[in-house]
Amino acid sequence: TLSQVMESIKASENRDILKLLRPMTTRPACDRDELDQLAGTYETMVLEHDEYFKQILEMSLQTEKLKYQLLQSQINPHFLFNTLNTIVSCQSLGKVELASQTITNLSQFYRHLLHDPDHLIPIREELLVTELYLKLICVSKPNRITWSFETEDGIEHFLICKFIFQPFMENAIIHAIPDSSSSLHIVISIQYEEDTILIRISDNGIGMDKERLADIRQTLQKHQADYDKNYGISNVNVRLTPYFAPGCDTIQLESHPGCGTSFTIHLKQIL
Repeated sequence: TLSQVMESIKASENRDILKLLRPMTTRPACDRDELDQLAGTYETMVLEHDEYFKQILEMSLQTEKLKYQLLQSQINPHFLFNTLNTIVSCQSLGKVELASQTITNLSQFYRHLLHDPDHLIPIREELLVTELYLKLICVSKPNRITWSFETEDGIEHFLICKFIFQPFMENAIIHAIPDSSSSLHIVISIQYEEDTILIRISDNGIGMDKERLADIRQTLQKHQADYDKNYGISNVNVRLTPYFAPGCDTIQLESHPGCGTSFTIHLKQIL
């Protein structure tokens, strides 16, 4: 009977045939022999396999949706419109050199982003794209926004997921500046830590209250991209899942009102 069930399941997706094993799997434990135990183990294995397959399928579908959402965010119409509007304004004010440089930066920014979005790239290239984004933002923002990249020697050659710093920059610029007269400084620090790479992204903005801090931490712990809130950072958290260092399987967040915000990421060293 057990052999018949195994052959049937091997040849089809029929799970009703598992009912043939009920006389063996439902027998009291004290009356079971080795074949009864084998039948119970096989039934459990089949059902768990089916559940794992469903989970993998759901993860694959979510990954495809994330890729699509990522491509959409890369061609954010508001960002593009604001940048183009700024270029027109610069030209009308006679700032031809600034307009020309902004066009160049915009072209380079989209060329980097739209080329093979799932490809791992050197850290130096990701920092280049991040700086292009910050330069484009600064042209249209009244605030004084500055930044610094602190990297240890040679670390810029290691590989990293594409388009992971920009969401943190956008988050800081949108949420960390209280008004149009305030300035903001962002630091990306990348250094070696034993067999891992430690990335810390911090700002000196207004920070977060306890409720928002807890909300983002909960989203990160779920390892799901929330399309209604915190999408950019949760998207990065999901895409980094295969590359997190052992024991550090999520982005860590620290923030205090009036004292800025800091995100910490521990990644495997990939050359």
